[in-house]
Amino acid sequence: AVSAELLRSLPVTDRVRLMAVDSHSDLLGNGFAAPQSPETLAALGQLKKRVPLGASDLAPAFDRALEQLKPEQSTPEQSNPGATADRAGSIVFIGDGMSTAGLLQTAAMRQLVSQLRERQVPVTSYAIGPRVDHRLLGVLAEHTGGVLLLDEVIDDRKVSTTELGARRAKAATARVVYPSELTVSGNVERVLPEACPPLRADRETVLLGMGEVADEVRVEARVGARVLEWTVKPAASQKGNTFLARLWSVAEQDDGLSVAVAGTDLLHLALQEFEDEE
Repeated sequence: AVSAELLRSLPVTDRVRLMAVDSHSDLLGNGFAAPQSPETLAALGQLKKRVPLGASDLAPAFDRALEQLKPEQSTPEQSNPGATADRAGSIVFIGDGMSTAGLLQTAAMRQLVSQLRERQVPVTSYAIGPRVDHRLLGVLAEHTGGVLLLDEVIDDRKVSTTELGARRAKAATARVVYPSELTVSGNVERVLPEACPPLRADRETVLLGMGEVADEVRVEARVGARVLEWTVKPAASQKGNTFLARLWSVAEQDDGLSVAVAGTDLLHLALQEFEDEE
């Protein structure tokens, strides 16, 4: 239902292709077509007939999805590295994110994220199912400039599938900024992820830092010839923020690849998980 509403909400000038993912991935239809074209609606009909058996292998599925986007559509202009991607192309994933048919190891995840970021293709996901891997989907959102929406925090009585589809369409078509350089002042010794994550206007970008907290922290991100600047005044220390130490210790092991808090909602989820485990 969310897939159908997503297609209804996309601009008529967009071109889409559906893919079904389980232990192997199947491209539906004969190529890219308008969101409400007969070809796309026929592919959606094929999708509805499939039985969701559970096991998925996500790495080759994302590789195949990325291959479908033409290089000229998903590669930024060489004259302006770090530029804003103007609808170069994006991947929308709807599912539980459980890659049980082929576990994603750190090296494979790093390579996948690197390819998506280099091509400036954000991954936007809607995590739905009895068990979801919001960490894997969060990593993809954080490091590619996408958005992750969790079905478990949605009240079905208040939010319709029409609204969910519209949200996914809006997230998939939003502009994303890819900084080439990040500078943080104010006694911050190290920041993770080491490569500044892509920035977008519809959610917060979360960075983890280590060091003494100064009265003011200045953040600068270089995007092409522009420099974006922020000044942050730290909030008072709170006992509940001890969960950040665990996020840091995990992220430090892989230079920030495991940072999966793509926005404040996912940061709050990490806090809730920490408290539930205590």
